[in-house]
Formats: sequence, C-alpha cells, structure tokens
Amino acid sequence: MQSDEGGMTPARIQRRLSECLADNAVLTEVPGAAAAIWIDDRLYEAATGVLSVDTRVPVTADSVFQIGSITKMLTATLVMQLVDQGLIDIDRPVVSYLPEFCVADAEATATVTPRQLLSHMSGVEGDLFLDTGDDDSALQRYVAAGQSLTQIHAPGRAVSYCNFGYSVLGRLIERMTGLSWAAALRERLVVPLGARRLLTRLDEVVKERVAVGHVVDPQTRKVGVVSKTYLPVSLAPAGSTVVAALADLMLFARMHLDGGRNASGQILLSPESVAAMQSIEGLLPSPQWALQARGLGWVLSSWSGQPVYGHDGGTTGQASFLRVLPHRRMAMILFANALTRPKELFHSVFSEFFRDLGGVEMAKPPPAIDMDRVDAAKLAGRYRSLSTTIEVFQRDGRLFLRSFDTASPGDAAKGDQTTELEPVSPRGFRMLTPGLSSPDGVVFHDEDERGIPRLMLVRVRNFAREA
Repeated sequence: MQSDEGGMTPARIQRRLSECLADNAVLTEVPGAAAAIWIDDRLYEAATGVLSVDTRVPVTADSVFQIGSITKMLTATLVMQLVDQGLIDIDRPVVSYLPEFCVADAEATATVTPRQLLSHMSGVEGDLFLDTGDDDSALQRYVAAGQSLTQIHAPGRAVSYCNFGYSVLGRLIERMTGLSWAAALRERLVVPLGARRLLTRLDEVVKERVAVGHVVDPQTRKVGVVSKTYLPVSLAPAGSTVVAALADLMLFARMHLDGGRNASGQILLSPESVAAMQSIEGLLPSPQWALQARGLGWVLSSWSGQPVYGHDGGTTGQASFLRVLPHRRMAMILFANALTRPKELFHSVFSEFFRDLGGVEMAKPPPAIDMDRVDAAKLAGRYRSLSTTIEVFQRDGRLFLRSFDTASPGDAAKGDQTTELEPVSPRGFRMLTPGLSSPDGVVFHDEDERGIPRLMLVRVRNFAREA
C-alpha cells in the first residue's frame, strides 16, 4: 500500500481497500467480493462485482454471504457460554451429556470430550454429509447416524478437521439449552450482539441482498451459478446455513477482541473462556506454514512473531475468511461468491493490509528442498478417509498425489485429481496446483518403528495409511 501525501488516513484506507478488492477479484475469477477491516475503533468496508452472474445485481457492503465454517466459531462460543454457566465440563465425555452419542469405536464413544470436538482432536471421520431434514430434529437424527463413523486416529492423538464433531456440539447446545441450535444462536449471540444481518432462516435471508455461489468450468474458465445453494441443515453448527453481512460478523470478532463484551459492554462470554479459545490445544505437524495450531475452535497462527487467530469457510460456491490481530486490535473479513480461487484473493488482500496497517507479514511457505533428501518409498502408498482415497506414488524421480472420490465410485471423474508434491522438508510438501500461487500443504507424520507414516495431513484433514 503506497501512502500518499495524507499518510495512512481513513480516506486512504477506504480508497485502497476498494481498489485492492476490485483489482484482485477481477484477476481471480471471482464474480463478487466484499471486505471489511476493523482498526483504531473504526470499520472500513468495500464491495465489488455482482451477487450473481445471471442477475448482475451489484455487491454492496451490506450484502449477505454464506460464512461457511466460520460458523464453527459461533458454535464454539455457545459451548463456552455453557461452560461459563456451569452447565457442562468440556473434559467430561460427550456421552455423559448426550447419551445418544455413538461412533463405531466403543472406546471413542465412551471417552471423546467436548474439548476434543472443539479442537478437532476426536479422531472421528469428519465429513458425514447427510441430509436429515430441515426441522428442529435434524441434528438429533444426524448425530444418531454417526454410529457408523470409524476413527482416522485415536482421540487426542492428532488434529484432524471434523465437521461431524461440530454438529454434535450443536446437538449438545440443544440438549443443555432446550432450544434448537438456530434459536440458541439467535437468543444467546445474535440478538445480544445486535447483529441484525447474521441469519439462519430462509424467510429472513430472502429479504436481504444475497450472494449466490459460483463455480468455474475447468475447461472453458466460464463462471456459472451453482446448482445447489445450501448444504444440509444437519451441518448447520459446522457451517451450512448461516449468512452474514460484513458489519454483523465483525461485531462477533470485536466481541472476542474485547474480552467477551459486546459493543454496549455487556459480558456475553467470560474473559477466561475468550482466552481459553485462543490457547493452543493441538499442534499441526511441521511444516504447516499457514496453520500452526488449533485452539478451542480458532485456528492459531503466528505472523512476524505476533499471534493471529481466525477461521476460513467454504460452502457451495462461496468462501469466507476472518483473521484477528489482537496486539493491534485489528480484524479483517473477506467474502467471495466463488470457490475456484478465493484463496488467491485472500492472500493478496490480507497480506497488504496486515503488513501496512498491522505491521506483520503473513506466514509463507518455506523454500523447496531437493528430492534426494526425501525417502519417497516410505511415503508412497494409499491413504483414506470416509469419502476420499489418496494414492501417493513416485514417477520420474518426483512424488505425486492422486485423490479418488470413493463416495461416488461410479463417477470416475469426480474428485479424481493428480497433483505434484514439491518437498519443503523430508516429510513436508506443497501441492503444485496449476494457476495457484498460494499452495496447500501436505505433511506425512506419526511414523511407526520403521519410519513409515501412519497419517498424512492434507490441508487440514488427516488420512490414515492403509495397511
């Protein structure tokens, strides 16, 4: 950000935010985007593009977007409110509060705790995308369906992203409050925050300027509207139904910055619970340059030695990003109505403003190393999760990853992708995805006595090696 004669004035921040968002959204095939910054007790907002390529209605700063898995932070906050009230102990087994909780592994059923679900350390297969209806019993039916879910690893052994766990937490909130998850969210967070455009109900959403999700055809690069607008209600506590405008989601971020108080000074969450959510529960295996640890919900990172917390969200053709820099009392949000390259937009826009306003540099991938430092034979093999099998193989002295969507075995093309892995350490790699300058990470870890990894972390999910 080049400062002009007026320095870093509010007008300059606002103008540059608009310029940066518009320039980058066009370059990354994003039909529409909106961003907000909270700094020096002031909110700056900008918007660009259209809500839908079909209607061409412009995006405005008060447009609502799906926030995806940022919803998990709302659910985690509701759980910690229950802790503050003395209604639950997050170190007691979940089954002591939810007798119907059951997964395939008997020991996991008996021992998994809310703390492990909050920090994605239950080890349970996480991606059960099951539609159990849209009434107030949807979560109850969904949790009951989890009895078939197996373990990727033992509870507490590693961090592995688990959508199912957050729906279980949503059901726990229902049991302890006597309200549906959506009603509890509204009564205990949305209304006290004054977040008028943080919504879950369709009859409320249709009254707003709503962003529509988009996908890009890989052959033609043509942008089109998604065919399915929302994920099932059964995944609502994990991130399937909530929409928000920038200013309203920022009220939630500000509450965490202000020690659990809303804009009027009312305590919604104790300072102790706020601090606990930002404390490390589980470390991700090195080298994970963008995501270093998990708290009780939050993703915890370090930029230029300063703690940063936040979360990302991705739904049907939409993406969202939230980052908070506590020492500068700064927060930033980005919404985009496309999933193809929103991460590129995130890196470009956030890196500029966190550097120039926050004084920190975003974490970057380490440099590549030579393949001769990698024992590729020990890494090659098949790794699996509930819906995906990944084959790691050598070819021409290089290492590749090929994924198969095992949830749709009759569709050979769906989810079948091959990506080269570039080593940054003997066990850490970045995926060389064409057209992306901000690659995802892959780490092989949890080695046995022969030095063969039992687990492979891809982005934020662990895959278990097949015997």
